Amino acid sequence: MGMEYDQYDTPMSRWLAVHDDAGRVLAGARLTPTTAQCGVYTYMIRDAQNGLLQSIPQDLLFEPAPIGPHIWEVTRGFIAHDIPSSLRHKVRMRLVRQLLRTSREEGIGKMLALLPSNWHRWAARCALDMAPAGRQMDMGGVIYQAVWIDFAPALH
Repeated sequence: MGMEYDQYDTPMSRWLAVHDDAGRVLAGARLTPTTAQCGVYTYMIRDAQNGLLQSIPQDLLFEPAPIGPHIWEVTRGFIAHDIPSSLRHKVRMRLVRQLLRTSREEGIGKMLALLPSNWHRWAARCALDMAPAGRQMDMGGVIYQAVWIDFAPALH
């Protein structure tokens, strides 16, 4: 049916979507509180660190995965592949504004994400305060890195 979902798509998560005027989804992301628990699963980065996910190295973080009401994980972030390069930054900025709005609504001070290692190239352009949370890792030929996204200054 054209749907993709996994064990982290639970009622505790929130999904953000950027649409065009016709309602077509241009970008999106899934947000999950680090306090989430559904059966044996919590959130993807923590479960990887605890050895529940074989596709992600356990040593992906510099420190133990956090659990706290003001820390959420952001996963499944995407921008539609057919968005022209001339519009990608505008779409990315709309998604960042949605992240910021949601961080205010939910009281999220920090988000933890697993991103391609080129995150630093667009973080500054999007005015996101991001920092490494773990080492760079080759996962299926793509270099990824866990990163912190700090929304605390924007909450005030």
